[in-house]
Amino acid sequence: MTSFRAPPENAVARAIVAVPVAALGTAEGLTREDKLRIARLCGLSPVFHALGPARTHEIIDDCERDICRRGALAVLAEARADLTPGLSETAIFFAIRAAFAGNGARGDASERLALTAARLNLPEPVFRALYEITRTLQPPFA
Repeated sequence: MTSFRAPPENAVARAIVAVPVAALGTAEGLTREDKLRIARLCGLSPVFHALGPARTHEIIDDCERDICRRGALAVLAEARADLTPGLSETAIFFAIRAAFAGNGARGDASERLALTAARLNLPEPVFRALYEITRTLQPPFA
């Protein structure tokens, strides 16, 4: 059977991945668990189906290196240019889910997520709705 879906552009996949990588990253970089959570979430998106898990992991690693080299603001500015409003919501949702699945999006993580959403020009009410829905459905670990 022939697929009518055009292969995903790496720029869009990279832009989606850049958001959770920037939001969750620290000076020490992402943990292995953070990377696995991001990769699993990407597996839910049709954008990544044609790329496969190995390429998704490569993109996560590339984004992390690029953020370390150029800074999160520069990488997020490029992501914003490559994402539609709907894909911006998907990307910040992945970041929120990954944060809650880890240590929970409390304090500093919550602020970083909000700042990341603002860098994507995501309206604050949209970010708050995504955040609150995720907080309700996926409470942080104790």
